[in-house]
Formats: sequence, C-alpha cells, structure tokens
Amino acid sequence: MASRFVSVGTIDASSGEAVSDAATGPSPAAPNNSEWEAVQRELEAERRRREEARRAEGAPGAERSLFEVLQANKGASPVGRQPHPRA
Repeated sequence: MASRFVSVGTIDASSGEAVSDAATGPSPAAPNNSEWEAVQRELEAERRRREEARRAEGAPGAERSLFEVLQANKGASPVGRQPHPRA
C-alpha cells in the first residue's frame, strides 16, 4: 500500500530547527502568492464579521434564555403534524 503522507517541511537533525523550503523552491502544486494572500484576506474579513456578530449578540439584553429559544423553536414547528407514513 502506498503511503499518503505529505511532508510539510524538514527539520535539521543537528539543531532540531525547521529548515526553510525556500532552498528547495515552491512545490509545483502550490498556488501563487497573490492568490494565497487574497484567500487570507477573505478569511480574515469573514472572521471579523463573525466576531462582530458575536459581539452584537452579546450586547446587554440580546442574550435569550434557553426557555425563550425552545419556545421560539416550538412556535416555528408545524402544528398538527401528520404521522409518519410508515407508522
């Protein structure tokens, strides 16, 4: 069976420090730097949006109790459900 291990880098045996891959050059499958930076910016923007949403939810009076959440869920479910066809 072939190994599916993919090396992420190398470690110098004498010092135990990571060896830069710059000496070996970029791998042929690696995306170019501008693509990578664009994706990194998108991810950072998404993280900021999620953090802002979390902060807005954490504002005083914005947090709902478990009871309120369950009642809202109960209200959103269809009333008078039909029995399962296999029942």
